[in-house]
Amino acid sequence: MSGRAAQQAVIQDHAAYLEGTHNFQADIEKLANSALIGTVLETVMLATNMRFAAVARVTADRWVACRTVDEVNFGLSSGDEIEIQSTFCQSVRDTSQKVMFNDAATDDVYGGHPIAAKFGILSYASIPIYRSDGTFFGTLCAIDTEPRDVKHPRAVAMLEMFADIIGRGVDFHAEVSRVFHREVSHL
Repeated sequence: MSGRAAQQAVIQDHAAYLEGTHNFQADIEKLANSALIGTVLETVMLATNMRFAAVARVTADRWVACRTVDEVNFGLSSGDEIEIQSTFCQSVRDTSQKVMFNDAATDDVYGGHPIAAKFGILSYASIPIYRSDGTFFGTLCAIDTEPRDVKHPRAVAMLEMFADIIGRGVDFHAEVSRVFHREVSHL
């Protein structure tokens, strides 16, 4: 199997999540079923005027949507995976730096970027999400096909705050699950 075929073989979708067989099932379930995460993504969209928001689990070779709100109709749902090389989130993971631009057509760094062009992205924000222990979990993303002022200092501060809340929430859910299973096993 070629490297490309091997990579395509690991790409899963919403159906795998619904069947309970996704490689990242536990991470997706923590976030896809959380009312807090839904509220966070809706708030991100309202505050930035962006029409797509997501929390993604990002590893060295995987990008998996854990929760999305999609008013642009990108077609991404919980459990859907896209090739890591076709994301800005790979850069966020590799550099620990957020990626943000208001308008890809005029941005000094991301103007004419092939990823933005491929998906019709004009405005974009990707903020790293870290667990409480400092390990990288994934990204909080906001995307639109229209220019938006996502780099406004208030928007940036809000996105960073929400990424921090999400990271702490991932740990909280893991700890509650661990304690629950420990207590149930003692019954």
